[in-house]
Amino acid sequence: MKLIEQNLLYNGDNRYLNESILLEKMGMTYIVGARCKDGVVLIGDQKVTLEGGADYDFEDKIFRDIPNIIVGSSGASGLFDKFRSRVGQYVATHTQGVEIQAFISEIENITKALNDEYRERLQGQYFDVLLAVKLPQVSALQYIHPFGFAEGVRKYKAIGHGEPYGSVFLKCLTKLWHNDVTMEQFAELGYFIIRYIDEFKLDNTVGGDPQIWFIPDGEKNEVHQADPEMCKKLKDKTEKRLKKLGEDINSLFTDGAT
Repeated sequence: MKLIEQNLLYNGDNRYLNESILLEKMGMTYIVGARCKDGVVLIGDQKVTLEGGADYDFEDKIFRDIPNIIVGSSGASGLFDKFRSRVGQYVATHTQGVEIQAFISEIENITKALNDEYRERLQGQYFDVLLAVKLPQVSALQYIHPFGFAEGVRKYKAIGHGEPYGSVFLKCLTKLWHNDVTMEQFAELGYFIIRYIDEFKLDNTVGGDPQIWFIPDGEKNEVHQADPEMCKKLKDKTEKRLKKLGEDINSLFTDGAT
């Protein structure tokens, strides 16, 4: 998402909008999904900034409105709310069940419609979607472009305002793992990235305890969230790694290296 370079932008109604107000509306999110050797995993932050960044709260950004489909959206919090509402309306009108391909098509339509409707009013901002689908044999991960086109994700995909900050870890570790990474291993990486962004204050719109959803392969394996025991384990590991990372960064410039 393009950063706003001007401090003040004219909004067409003889008023100027302060940059901080516009930044509040931008993609305050970090969500990453991966197609692993045993299924699909989605990890997302929960921080939502309020009142132009003066305050914040925490809420889910990844949700399940129908049993076998998990959806995560980046973008302005208001657009996310509208997106969630329209998805809910669609599900409510299909009381006999939702066919997966039809649901994906509807997600495409909703994404395009909302982006088209609000792009000009929100100074060109947009939102995009990660969608994980539980299938009988092999689960799938789809990325929905802002213009309403679903594309399969073969490895991993990150969306949201915090996306650039995790790229070095994703590129290095997924290259090391090749195609052998498990859902739990990738969840560990995604958890670390979110806490890393928060701890080092790289983006104050990303933070909170990460959400983790597992969409495993195999008909008998159910979609589920990480349980408290796993979250505690990931938190402990991440705290140790962040401490070591900080020490290693400091040592680069204090150990006499030239």
